[in-house]
Amino acid sequence: MDGVAAATGLPAISLTDRQRTPNRRLAARLQILALVLLPMLVRLPEILGVLNADPLVQSAGLTSARTHGFVPGLPTIDPNVAFTTQSLGRSAAEDWLSGQIPWWNPFEGIGVPLAGEMQSAAFFPPILLLQLPNGVLFFHLFLQIMAGVCTYLLLRRLGVSDLAAVAGGMVFELNGTFAWLANAVVNPIPFLPLLLLGIELAREPSPKSRRIGSLCIALSIPLSLYAGFPETAFIDGLLAAAWSLFRLAQIRGRAILDFLSNVSFGVVAGVLLAAPIVIAFIDYLLQADIGGHAGLFSHVSLPPSAIPQIVTPYVYGSLFEYPGPSLGPIWSNVGGYLGSAVSFFVIIGLLGRRERGLRLLLCAWMAIALTRTFGFTPAVNLVNVIPGISSVAFYRYAPPSWELGAAILAAFAIDDFSLRSRSSVPVVGSALFAACLAVGLPRLLGGESLGEMVGPFAVLWTSASALWAVAVIGAALVVYIRQPERHQTLALCTVAVLDSAVLFVIPTLANPRDAQLGLGGIEFLQQHLGLSRFYTLGPIAPNYGSYFHLASINHNDLPIAANWVRYVREQLDTYLDPVNFTGTAPRSDPSALSQMEELQLHLPGYEWAGVKYVLTPPDEDPAAHIVAGRAQIGNVAAPLTPGDTASGTLPAGSIQPGTVTAIGIMIGNYRGTSDGVLTLRLCIANNCAEGSANTRGSQDNAMFYVSLRSPIDIVDGELSAQYQLSYQGGNNPVALWLWAGQSEQNRSVEVAGHPYLQKEPRIGLHYKSASNNFQRVYSDSVMSIYELPQPSPYFEAIDGNCQLSASSRTDLIATCDGPARLVRRELYFPGWAATVNGASTPISEYGSLFQSILLPVGTSRTQFSYLPPGALAGFACFIVALLAIAAQVLRVRSSK
Repeated sequence: MDGVAAATGLPAISLTDRQRTPNRRLAARLQILALVLLPMLVRLPEILGVLNADPLVQSAGLTSARTHGFVPGLPTIDPNVAFTTQSLGRSAAEDWLSGQIPWWNPFEGIGVPLAGEMQSAAFFPPILLLQLPNGVLFFHLFLQIMAGVCTYLLLRRLGVSDLAAVAGGMVFELNGTFAWLANAVVNPIPFLPLLLLGIELAREPSPKSRRIGSLCIALSIPLSLYAGFPETAFIDGLLAAAWSLFRLAQIRGRAILDFLSNVSFGVVAGVLLAAPIVIAFIDYLLQADIGGHAGLFSHVSLPPSAIPQIVTPYVYGSLFEYPGPSLGPIWSNVGGYLGSAVSFFVIIGLLGRRERGLRLLLCAWMAIALTRTFGFTPAVNLVNVIPGISSVAFYRYAPPSWELGAAILAAFAIDDFSLRSRSSVPVVGSALFAACLAVGLPRLLGGESLGEMVGPFAVLWTSASALWAVAVIGAALVVYIRQPERHQTLALCTVAVLDSAVLFVIPTLANPRDAQLGLGGIEFLQQHLGLSRFYTLGPIAPNYGSYFHLASINHNDLPIAANWVRYVREQLDTYLDPVNFTGTAPRSDPSALSQMEELQLHLPGYEWAGVKYVLTPPDEDPAAHIVAGRAQIGNVAAPLTPGDTASGTLPAGSIQPGTVTAIGIMIGNYRGTSDGVLTLRLCIANNCAEGSANTRGSQDNAMFYVSLRSPIDIVDGELSAQYQLSYQGGNNPVALWLWAGQSEQNRSVEVAGHPYLQKEPRIGLHYKSASNNFQRVYSDSVMSIYELPQPSPYFEAIDGNCQLSASSRTDLIATCDGPARLVRRELYFPGWAATVNGASTPISEYGSLFQSILLPVGTSRTQFSYLPPGALAGFACFIVALLAIAAQVLRVRSSK
């Protein structure tokens, strides 16, 4: 025992020990195989197709029919697994496979950086898995397996027994963040245990082990950054820094220099390896709008009522099953959990003597992270001292770090049990404490009864969660007291892993059992869109244009180009949320115009941006004027059974003058069962018109339009109007969706003889004059597609007469009678370059948004290319790091 081993009092354990027996090697391989198989077993229904885990089905707005899963709620908290991980990641993978570096994405907005956006994980090698059928599932399985194996290796290096290390690895590969989140937040998770393993190896007495440790560090840092979520990598780096300082404080003599040199080598080489993506990210940030995220999160935290979810994750039901005013903010911001078994083992793990200092470090990290998460003021102030942390949603992105700390402490605890190093008194006390925590905290911290928070049905979830927690902790206690010592470790591992597996499985059961995609609209656009763009009010959700290589001006992304955001706010949508130009995002201002009304108001701006088509849900009419029910909150469903009527008044000033040809109202058809005839009647003064249509085959929770038998002319828009509805025939009801009234007058509607005060249905009027702006060219059960009359072309010659022929967005043949200026409707952004007949030509900004160049007389070929300004320097750093790592690998191979 010498060097670091002597300083710490631990035996030196080498992962490359050639003295291991064949049986020992076989056991290690079987243990790693178990870590590989467990996530696949837990997700077997998704692998076999019993449940459909494809985010395309969940979030793309292309599903024509689907069946619900085995449990209510959602399979994941953050839908960005669809909008960024799948759509943008798959687009990046396609670029790589076609021989292109995915620097730029022409299919989002009017073109934006792809690699520099980060969340696409464009330079992260595992994204190639997204090209497989069900690729997102296999991508996440890879991450889980990597996390489990790296944690297992870390625990073995810490001297934990085989079974306890396997259990720790399994607990971490089934952690709460993997269970609840699936977007880019989870991508860096496997590389935190790899980074810590590198730090541990860097303190080995063996030069070979130290160099291997430096290589682990040099790989984990760039992989964490290429993974696409720098916030998670940043927080993980804080834990790694604390771990390094702790180990440094334990070292004496020459070992200090050896440790520092190997860690430094790994850090520097790792940062240099990550230079291409870091530089691309910084380049983008300098030109980007980050949606108010700068400094936004310095004092944001979870409410105390979220604390019980650490121990009993489903105490408030499944994910978003009950998203009321008390639970919505919790589900929207929580980032992970521990579970009852792990929580119990963490408490036991804190009591052990072996690696006492490391246990206290992990305890301190978890305490600071959790108290900061729940808004404890001293912890908030302490964490906010860290530069840049106020721009990071710490409460959401810190869980992987404290979940790893918990997995390590749990593995120590299981080892302590097997070594009989704990007396039964603290064990029993800890079990009782954890059980009380699981059962009592919801009521103590909620500030309101569970019934008030989640309703009477969710109390069943609460009761089941508490009973499960008590059963798990009780089982662990029984194992310790009654199980024979030779079987005790295996039994305790089983308790920990079983609890983690059950908790992990629950959200996966919310995936639909079957689903049908309606891709007819996709095929239409692929045939007719060309280089133009479309704008969606629902179908083909952002950023799925990138998935299908169809250019959509919508975006749901962060960061996003500032000049594009400025144009959208000024020329397309006054009420824009910079991050969510989705066509469907709820307005923060309840009096704001809807996205459809903003489209009507700013139609020339959409056409100037090159929009050729507008996509709506089926039977939605972009030419309609919404005159009531524009609010996006406070909605209730009022049923109409056959023979029922409804009526109300539209106050003066709510209707525009013009000729109305159709009237629409938002209905619910009870999952397609409505089958009666709905008659709508509109009267202004003594002028009345009506129309009827059968609700059979209507869209659920959508506008239902009825053509009037004769148009009604509205001359004076200052007059009030009366509307009446009657529902006749059929056997099943229809629902009228009612919304909070937005006018100063107290609107009300009477439905089936029952008055709904300060409520109004969502009513839309179709004007004859507006029909000229929107021509419907395609419709099916998923979407309707409308063509705009005068979209601007992608390539346009101005100030001259030219014939243009484009083979792609970056390659153009122009034949000009004289000098001319070419406008290219792609975002003007640093890094773009152009050549005309092979000679470089400057790109200038056109309209504060697009690109333009000068074209010569005659026939010329123009080509465009994009490279982030610092990309060459980034690649130079990358090559230097590769050479240094190759030299280190040679040194490892030559070491004993």
